[in-house]
Amino acid sequence: MSILNLIPLTQIEFERILKEGTGKEAVEFASCCLEPMEIKSLSTPLKDLQARVLAVGTAADMLQFAKVIPSADVEALHAAAQAKGFYGLDEQRRAEFDALLAEYRAQRQQQTAQAEVEVTDDAGAWPEAPAA
Repeated sequence: MSILNLIPLTQIEFERILKEGTGKEAVEFASCCLEPMEIKSLSTPLKDLQARVLAVGTAADMLQFAKVIPSADVEALHAAAQAKGFYGLDEQRRAEFDALLAEYRAQRQQQTAQAEVEVTDDAGAWPEAPAA
């Protein structure tokens, strides 16, 4: 998979991380090499890196990914960290992760409500029938 037209060494590093990298390496690559580019076409590489964090990362890696990548699926990261017993996170960092999850859920709920409002608004927008 080619990430846009990144320099070949960056592409090689991306592919290496997906195959054998640690969760920490995936977080670092996503935050320093991809996220700053702010290009919508990067959603797939970021999802691939998140999948790597979920597969091999620690609870701390999952928290860090959730914190530094705005498009992260915080729900999935939190659930995976919880499945690992939040091992390695002290109470303060666990509370921070819980707060991120609550914020993520609130944003998703707001987006869902906004989408429902838009659908409702569109439902009444049918043109009137011509007068006979």
